[in-house]
Amino acid sequence: MMNNLGSRLIEFHVLTMLNKKPMHGYAVMTTLNKQLKINVGPSTVYPQLYKLEHNGLVASKWNMDSTHHQKIYALTPRGKTFLIANAQDLKILVAPLLIAV
Repeated sequence: MMNNLGSRLIEFHVLTMLNKKPMHGYAVMTTLNKQLKINVGPSTVYPQLYKLEHNGLVASKWNMDSTHHQKIYALTPRGKTFLIANAQDLKILVAPLLIAV
């Protein structure tokens, strides 16, 4: 099980990705794995997406046009506000780590 800080960092990264473009869950998972170079599986990604949706930070809709029906997640205006409001806090948290390396 991922610790609270790790979970929050994944959450923030997901919001940042969805701020760039809407994505389906599998794309979120593979992008996280590629960008963060860690193995984030469905048991981490989908609960995060559901939680973000429940909190009104993302919204989803079904894409029925493709051969495989996909649930597409997009950042909501509330999610964008949350992302902007918390970006500075994240920079303050991470900056000392980057300097120490």
